[in-house]
Amino acid sequence: MVVRRLPMAERSLAHGLAGTPIAWSLVLLLGMLAGALLTGCGAREVEQPETVGRFKALAILRGRFVGTRQGRSPLSEKAFRQFVQKEGRGVLRRFGVEDPGDLFISPRDQQPLVLRFDAPSGSESDYPIAYERQGADGKRAVITALGSVELLNESELQERLK
Repeated sequence: MVVRRLPMAERSLAHGLAGTPIAWSLVLLLGMLAGALLTGCGAREVEQPETVGRFKALAILRGRFVGTRQGRSPLSEKAFRQFVQKEGRGVLRRFGVEDPGDLFISPRDQQPLVLRFDAPSGSESDYPIAYERQGADGKRAVITALGSVELLNESELQERLK
């Protein structure tokens, strides 16, 4: 039997993509899909279509930001808003968000969202990247690193924020 060694270009597409923005985007996309499958349709998920759409758009755009910057989160709200203005029109349109500024306001309590920019690289799916300032009916909507949107009471939210 003859063993032939493949040229470097043919060995591994994944190896060739390691560390590139495409690789980070693929990892993030696969993680978001896994998170969506794992979280399923729990009783604690937000059910209002406008709220869910707006929050999912925020999660997707944050994921794109991270994916195009080798896994780094935005350093500030200003940097993320600039990214949304420049790169987010298609995502916003798909989720029915006409004004990019609306992305940062909760339809449930009409308050600006609390955005978190300290997400560690390779965050777990339940790590909150944003949450409602006040919420409604004793619950606050939380957007996780992998795009799920859940309703948590105050003690559950505080536990997730640790």
